[in-house]
Amino acid sequence: MSSADLITPAPAADSPLDAIRRVETEASQRAAAAREDVQRVENEARERALLMAREAREQGHREGQQEFEAAVARTRQEAEMLLEEARREADALRRRGAASMDTAVRRALAIVLGASEDTP
Repeated sequence: MSSADLITPAPAADSPLDAIRRVETEASQRAAAAREDVQRVENEARERALLMAREAREQGHREGQQEFEAAVARTRQEAEMLLEEARREADALRRRGAASMDTAVRRALAIVLGASEDTP
């Protein structure tokens, strides 16, 4: 509502008191319209702020979720690498153990057979 809409035409023979009342009425109407405009602007600003806050939270959540998923993927990859390394070490230990066992059995057999040949 513009101030031109609020101004009422003055009667031809306005008394000073009537002129004051008319000006006061017009000023009150302009003040009320200004208060309504301020309230509307405040409401729109509040709604925009709430929307921006919600969007920021959602974006933060999405980014956090993406970082979490990337960290989980890196951790799984590291775990797989550690498991593979552990499997290789276990296989190497089994091979060494089997070779050592084979050597130990031969020695034990040689000792036993050697001792039994010496014993009547």
